Amino acid sequence: GIVSITPRPLPGHSERAAWQLRGMAVDHGHRGYGLGGMLLRRCLEHAAAHGGRLVWCNARAGAFGFYERYGFHRDGDPFELPDTGPHYRMAIAVGPPGASPARDR
Repeated sequence: GIVSITPRPLPGHSERAAWQLRGMAVDHGHRGYGLGGMLLRRCLEHAAAHGGRLVWCNARAGAFGFYERYGFHRDGDPFELPDTGPHYRMAIAVGPPGASPARDR
């Protein structure tokens, strides 16, 4: 699995302590074992531990349910990314260090 997370404001929002999740993927042969959830939880914890208060991503339409299960909410209308298809901007508030909202999912 792979993922990156970096401090980046969410376009159109005032929250300055926002982090963007990008490039999240798990190899097809390793899906269904909880690796994606583990990666996501660590990213949320990392952002919160470094002062983040919001984590957002551009989720492929097929991954919408995955992010929703971890507490992400849709932010705006669906949109197309060239060569990759329909996406949804999604976001989740993260709390102080040690208080990740996705901990028990």
